[in-house]
Amino acid sequence: MSTSNIGETGIKSIRLGGMKVEDLPIRESALTAVQLPLVEDAERQTKIEGILHGKPKQRVSYLKSRIVECEENIKRISKMKEKTQEDIQQYIGHISLCKFRDKEIEKVQQSSDSRTRKRKRINNLNKQFPPYNVEMMQQQITQWEEAIQRADEVIAQEYKSISEFREVLTVCVDRDAQLKKLGVQVVAG
Repeated sequence: MSTSNIGETGIKSIRLGGMKVEDLPIRESALTAVQLPLVEDAERQTKIEGILHGKPKQRVSYLKSRIVECEENIKRISKMKEKTQEDIQQYIGHISLCKFRDKEIEKVQQSSDSRTRKRKRINNLNKQFPPYNVEMMQQQITQWEEAIQRADEVIAQEYKSISEFREVLTVCVDRDAQLKKLGVQVVAG
């Protein structure tokens, strides 16, 4: 009597002489039973290979550490941006004071005071307001603004990397869960 194996997979699909393993005579059934663990293991290995095929190779812990690294970079660069913006504001304040000083010096120079009196008043103004080089400060502000722009680009790239890592992480977590169901010990490190 022949039994069809259409629609059956794995061990259930095995037919010997057209018979299911459990329908075989005792002697043949016993000989076959010894070999079934090998077939089961081969089937398990095939499933494992199927899960691993086409899946990312990274470990979950590695991906999580890369995400943390990107987040730390974002924090660090954001702090640098804040500090740079504070420096820009400070320089803008100094430039304003220098412009005020220069206007006052111009007023003194146009005044009818004696040369000695003018010099004394100009010296007092220079003592009150540090003699910063406004042109150099403006160049520094421009460089800082360019650095902020580059920092924004780096932050955007880090967010993109985080998104990509999270996508791969989701696949790897699923992969590892499937492997654990098959008895595979997934390395955490």
